[in-house]
Amino acid sequence: MSFPVSSQLDRRVQDEDLYEALGGLVLLAVEEPTIARMLTRVVKKAGMNVLWMGGYAQSLDWLRGRPLEVTHLFVDCPALGDQVVDFIRNAVALRPGLRILLAGGQDISEVVEMLSECASAVHVPKPYLPTELAWQLRSNRRRPQ
Repeated sequence: MSFPVSSQLDRRVQDEDLYEALGGLVLLAVEEPTIARMLTRVVKKAGMNVLWMGGYAQSLDWLRGRPLEVTHLFVDCPALGDQVVDFIRNAVALRPGLRILLAGGQDISEVVEMLSECASAVHVPKPYLPTELAWQLRSNRRRPQ
């Protein structure tokens, strides 16, 4: 009697499905602790899991170790710059299909356009209301196929 052997790909798909079923994990790339605490409450109220690791470097380090767990990346963009684009491109390279929410002013819409080829990035204009952000997170979940 032979037993079916699962491949790494099979396990990866099952892991991704598991994390989606658990509501996904939103990784917050936010420097400011006050904003991170507010966002943590909003994400939890939206029915999703959340993790705050700090800024871009800390978030990328965490993502390297556990890419399948993260379904959404919330990026606070205090200023426009190549650092944001590089960070997001690196994150998407680690976790293809990552849904990204970019919070920033109108100037950040350029970053969303720059990333359109490699990520599903959505602009969350500042100032945003917590209820608007919760709605955005819920609507940005993967739809069952």
